[in-house]
Amino acid sequence: AAGQGCHRWGSRGKNTDMINMPPRIQETMNTWWYVADERDSIKFKNDTSLFGITAALGGSNCVFDDGGDIFIDVTFSRDKFASNLFTYTIINATDTLIPINVNPPFSFTDNMLVDPIKRTIRLRYRLDIGGDNIFTPGLQTTGLSFAFIVETNQCGSPQRGRQNFTCTVTLPVNLTSFSGRATDAANARLEWQTASEKQNKGFGLERSIDGYNFTEIAFIQGNETTNNESKYHYNDKLPSRGRFYYRLRQVDFDGTETFSKIIEISTDELSMDFMYASYHQEDKTLQVVVRQKRNEDMQITIYNMLGVEVQCIKTQAKQNFVQTFILPVNVPTAGTYIIEVKDSKNIAKKKIVVY
Repeated sequence: AAGQGCHRWGSRGKNTDMINMPPRIQETMNTWWYVADERDSIKFKNDTSLFGITAALGGSNCVFDDGGDIFIDVTFSRDKFASNLFTYTIINATDTLIPINVNPPFSFTDNMLVDPIKRTIRLRYRLDIGGDNIFTPGLQTTGLSFAFIVETNQCGSPQRGRQNFTCTVTLPVNLTSFSGRATDAANARLEWQTASEKQNKGFGLERSIDGYNFTEIAFIQGNETTNNESKYHYNDKLPSRGRFYYRLRQVDFDGTETFSKIIEISTDELSMDFMYASYHQEDKTLQVVVRQKRNEDMQITIYNMLGVEVQCIKTQAKQNFVQTFILPVNVPTAGTYIIEVKDSKNIAKKKIVVY
């Protein structure tokens, strides 16, 4: 019918009185409809993750340098987040991590061909052992632990990611302390202690003048396997005055090696310097030369080689003076003796021979 998308054909086909029409003009019209159907295929990227957090802790065998770099990578959705709206927090850190490159511009890993959905920023922190904002060459720590948190509010509600990082060393030898001090301008005493040992061959004691290049100066035998507390010490004759660094290289019987932290000893910080001792047979006097940085009482003690005290003398040193003490002594027999000079903070010893 007209008005419904069809055409009227007068006196033709099925639109006429076909009963009174001759067969030759009875016609049938076929009408074709064409519909254009267009389809657009769009790949939907559904990134349901929030943040991927990884860290490049650095360090060899979980030994970290004071002032060393710690890198943290944060991977996130390009479509969801803008990187300049993140906040970052370090918590529960065993040592301080100082942010160096945490605000824009970041170091981006941004390759669309590799990953069209994600992008990664690299944040840089500096390890501050002890949290004193002083970075000491050669100072190290064994083990590092912290939690890293990234947060944003870009989607209308808080978005948060957290990752815990821990790098620790399980040592066959439980080293509980390692310390040292300069006993005088020419000698240093190193002491260390273990709570337990397993297959411990011994300790290589290493010395350095710069905190980087170490030379072994002694090897001290270990106690193999024991659950008892063990104490060790070594007296090092210094090649000169100055500043020195020490570390322990612990060696198992299977050849496995583990290094301790590095400690520093300086003769410049001595408050007392026991410089010289000599016994004069003619008048039976002991000559002792001491440099003292402050006014303080001192005690000079003579021991025989069995460690038995022979004589004890108390005197006072004057601040910033090199003083020579001539002391009468009562040594019963000839032989070798130990002269010990001690103040409130320092102990120094030297050998003398009495004829």
